[in-house]
Amino acid sequence: MNIDEPYVLLFALYLRDAMGLGSQGFPPIPPLSPAIPLLIASIPEKEKIALQWSDWWQKLLSEYFRNPKELDRNKGYFSPEFAALEPIPELRHCAQLCFREAANWINARRHEQILELQLNKHPSVAQDVVREIIDESSGKENVFHLCIITLPIQGKHAWMIAKDQAIVGRELMRDPVACRVWLSPVIAALL
Repeated sequence: MNIDEPYVLLFALYLRDAMGLGSQGFPPIPPLSPAIPLLIASIPEKEKIALQWSDWWQKLLSEYFRNPKELDRNKGYFSPEFAALEPIPELRHCAQLCFREAANWINARRHEQILELQLNKHPSVAQDVVREIIDESSGKENVFHLCIITLPIQGKHAWMIAKDQAIVGRELMRDPVACRVWLSPVIAALL
């Protein structure tokens, strides 16, 4: 089971919220938490940029689920140049405008996550669920793969992108009962 919060996906959502592009594409990810203030109240060609963002978001998700480590290594999605966004100059310009604020916001969320992990001395709910399901199946260990992207979004949400791919809000992952209710049938179906 791989649980990750990819930097580039956080950046993409920050850009969406900072530019007021709304919840485009699938899944309809709610705004980030804590909320991102609008960087620019009115941007030219907002609808065009929103469509560009939606296409980019789908591409990022697809790339991540295909090869998680490769997406984080793609330098074209980082730095103030954003070379990977060259073919879509309007979106690239927006990315460049919010680069510093996004980096600060993402680093603060990462720091929060590290502190939470350090303070939590108990096994995760996910580990508990896997152990319980294995115990229920007479201790027979089955191999399974589940890739979960967590995101600091508003509300307790989870979306199955494929049988072994999910996007889950941090709030749901932090709630042991809600996490167990969502995760148990997902893992049981994979084992």
